[in-house]
Amino acid sequence: MSAAQKSECQSGDWQNANLKTDAATVAPAENIGKQYATLQAQFALLGHSLQHTRRADDGRVTFVVSRWNQSRFFSHLNDVRAFLTQIGGAA
Repeated sequence: MSAAQKSECQSGDWQNANLKTDAATVAPAENIGKQYATLQAQFALLGHSLQHTRRADDGRVTFVVSRWNQSRFFSHLNDVRAFLTQIGGAA
């Protein structure tokens, strides 16, 4: 290959084909993808659901752990890990 080639996206248009994500512009919850996915799986094994939301006005990330219509809100992933340990999950 002598020249750089564009990869075609699944929809067939070239509009979104060459989007790159910069680590500085990615939100914290998305920047820790594997850790977050692992925590989601560990909570799922205990019957809980882990989600994250981002406030529209300032972009602050909030983590929500839910089970049986009861929810707990956390602002840091370390607090989520501590709660997982508290309910008997893997640390």
